Amino acid sequence: MLKRTFGASTILPGLLLLLAGCGGSSGGSTPTTPTTNVTFGLTWGARSRAITGPSSALSARVVLTGALANGGDLVIAVNRRADPAAFTQQVTATQTSKVGTFPMAINFYAETDGGGQIVASAQTTVTIANDGTGIGNVTTENRVASV
Repeated sequence: MLKRTFGASTILPGLLLLLAGCGGSSGGSTPTTPTTNVTFGLTWGARSRAITGPSSALSARVVLTGALANGGDLVIAVNRRADPAAFTQQVTATQTSKVGTFPMAINFYAETDGGGQIVASAQTTVTIANDGTGIGNVTTENRVASV
């Protein structure tokens, strides 16, 4: 009868081959772009009878071009509260935006829900951070309807 003994020199190479495995993958995964809910403060001027830009506006529409995960535009509609005093309204988008840099346009409207004439507008480029911040302050310009 033959007696076999297996030493470390016999077992170790077999274990190393077993543990080595494939080590790679031929199918690469597509990296995902992080997304977040955009958040910002929108400061409304005190309401007055004078048409002086945002103080006469009752709504705003913010557009971040190409910010949606599918490449579409993120549109954020905001209605001003009924309070005629100046205030800052905190806004959080209901749709998520990609994190990154995007062109932004904002139009202020004379009526709620984006109705009526545009009374002021602004454009800039913003960088949306992982926490949704990044819009910052935007300077508006008034539109003159007639002279």
